[in-house]
Amino acid sequence: TEKYLSPIIAALPNHTFFLIPLGLAGLLLSNISLTKKFILLLPIGTSLLVFSLLLPVERFRVVITPILAIGTSLCAHSLFTAERRIKANYIIITLLFFGIGLLGKKWMPKQSVRWDTIAWGYAKSYQFDLAYQTIELKLKDKNSQLSRLEIQGYINLIQENYDKSIKHYLQALDINPYSDTNLFNLTIAYEKTRQIEKAIISIEKAISVNPKSEYIQKKDTLLNLDSSVESP
Repeated sequence: TEKYLSPIIAALPNHTFFLIPLGLAGLLLSNISLTKKFILLLPIGTSLLVFSLLLPVERFRVVITPILAIGTSLCAHSLFTAERRIKANYIIITLLFFGIGLLGKKWMPKQSVRWDTIAWGYAKSYQFDLAYQTIELKLKDKNSQLSRLEIQGYINLIQENYDKSIKHYLQALDINPYSDTNLFNLTIAYEKTRQIEKAIISIEKAISVNPKSEYIQKKDTLLNLDSSVESP
């Protein structure tokens, strides 16, 4: 039940949470009461299931809200006009769905915000001030240290602050020495500061982790640069 109801709960705004139990109860019992058209329950249930599994939340919200609103209207109409036995059925089913909905909402995994992804987005779109603000405010804990150093290394590399970039990438590689991306970026920073020997060592480490053609070409370029440097 939680598997199928949780997309509905996630898609609806909090202030319309009442649409879930009332709407489902209205759709269910209204179709059951129409004995000759009981088959209508099947396409409605199938539609809810398909929308739950296939549509993104934003689009699902547009589709499901009117459907549940219709069910809510049917439920409210029956509560005022139907005989006592039918009213009792509506109330029982509504409370049942309401309880299931609350449990589903409780069991749904909370989606934590990936602040490192947001900071990377700012950095790669050259909004460096916003990237630094995100780093300072949201990436303070120890678990975020690697992401913080990688983003700072990248930003300083783009801004041509190569010494700072080298510092950050070396610290990041102390935490994770097997990041070929960090090793490659460190290579570029070394190359820009004419530290060719260190750049060659760095790119060789990157190739040992991931032998990409881009890294191999960079190594060949660095070797040519190294051989062209005159000894003092």
